[in-house]
Amino acid sequence: MFIGTCLIASVAQAQLEFLIDGYEEKYISNDEGPSVVLSSGETEDANSQYIYEAPTVKALSHMYWALGLYKTSDNKAVDEFLRINECDMYKKFSSDELEWGEIRDATKTFIESNKEDFPTRFTFTLPLQLFNYSVRRQAFEIMDEYKIIASRRFELYAQDYNLRPCNSDHILGEGFPRVLNVEFSRPFNLTHIPMTEDVANDYIKKVNKVFHKVYKGNLRTKWRMYQFRKAYLVFKIKIFAHGKYFPPHGMMTYPSAQMMGILESYSVFEDKNLTKLFYKQSYISNKNKGKLDLKLKEQYEILREKSKGDGMLN
Repeated sequence: MFIGTCLIASVAQAQLEFLIDGYEEKYISNDEGPSVVLSSGETEDANSQYIYEAPTVKALSHMYWALGLYKTSDNKAVDEFLRINECDMYKKFSSDELEWGEIRDATKTFIESNKEDFPTRFTFTLPLQLFNYSVRRQAFEIMDEYKIIASRRFELYAQDYNLRPCNSDHILGEGFPRVLNVEFSRPFNLTHIPMTEDVANDYIKKVNKVFHKVYKGNLRTKWRMYQFRKAYLVFKIKIFAHGKYFPPHGMMTYPSAQMMGILESYSVFEDKNLTKLFYKQSYISNKNKGKLDLKLKEQYEILREKSKGDGMLN
């Protein structure tokens, strides 16, 4: 296991400034306004100017270099990057120290030349359970245990966090983080999903149809019915800086790392395949591109303060 200084190294202030200086979209209010989209089934806007990567182990392994979590002077970290991304090459050449030294050096050059273009925007999907629909409020209430109330920190897993290692000397509890403890710059709330009555009625009928097929007679309890009212919350996040690296500990069986980021938008979908959109809230605008809005600047000031000194989250 390698958890040396480069694994918990602080992010340089200049690195964070560089990332923020290139971010020029305008902030839109949290819960209302023109960014709100109610949907009767269409997918998300395909014309978004940003690409959000799926948070695979491979994609996250690139992000860590972009944020400075690792340094190319750390041979073990470079080897881990190759083991994740070039498993066949690792198996074939890692036992030949001369051949492997050349491959490692070429990889270091590749990382240094390209790390500024490595992904820092990701999309994460979290499950939700819906409760009752309010006609007065025109919204579905979220089940209490799934409500998000003034939360800033989220434990987000790589999409393939349990992906098997490349070879037998590499176990899941070692190496690059597969879990991100992301801290947003402002609290996030989600207790209800705005939805038109027509869309809600269609959803309820569809869920009840499946429910009635699965359960008969006295087995059709309200508690069981609510278990079928699933939805999926999708975060689109821009990650700016890292904090501490944590090896597996307690109930956590995977390595993790603290991250600081901006929630750029979130969506709620009816289905796990994310084909039917219920609701979308965007915090950035593709129009009127210009200097940072005052509110967004305030968020960045929070990130700057948190990245000073040893660069670790409080």
